[in-house]
Amino acid sequence: MVSAVLENAENTYGYLTARENIKYFAALYGKKITNEKISQLLQNFDLQNAERTKVSYFSRGMKQKLSIICSLLNDADILFLDEPTLGLDFKANKELLAMIKMMTTERGKTVILTSHQAEVVSILADNILLLDKGKISYLGSYENFIRENSLTIYEIQTEKEKYDFENQEAAEQKLEVLITEKQKIISFIEKEKSIDEILISYYEGENHVQG
Repeated sequence: MVSAVLENAENTYGYLTARENIKYFAALYGKKITNEKISQLLQNFDLQNAERTKVSYFSRGMKQKLSIICSLLNDADILFLDEPTLGLDFKANKELLAMIKMMTTERGKTVILTSHQAEVVSILADNILLLDKGKISYLGSYENFIRENSLTIYEIQTEKEKYDFENQEAAEQKLEVLITEKQKIISFIEKEKSIDEILISYYEGENHVQG
């Protein structure tokens, strides 16, 4: 069984309450669901205080969580999520990511997720598929991708400007020049590229699909 929650789509009905939506979708799947089970689902997704509120009054994050509840009522083994955290505030984003992680680790669900947000990928992904102009540019484990594309950055921060180098020797040479020029050095640090920086370098580099 497969279910999907699509971004920018009305996955639930605004004129129904959270509890009514769950009852409705359970009936569509031919499932009998008790009031106790509905209460438990709402509690699991921190919606218990809004169970009798019409969904049209829900925040975006609350709607996303209710949509996921309804998508799981048919006990689907595979769940497609399209940009599930897009537009959410920090708290709702964190809560929803935790819920999705819980579904895979505790309920054994396979989640296929599309996202342009690097943070979401870094928190949730076991395997990733990167597309460039409609073509597959990478398919494999997230861990291997990071290992193959990770890079140390040497950052020099002065009062006037910041310099980034991928080569330690070049960074040290620049540092000497700046010192000779009597520029004030705020910091000289070694750091690993963030997932955002890795992805930007990847798409700009030789792996980029041309034309």
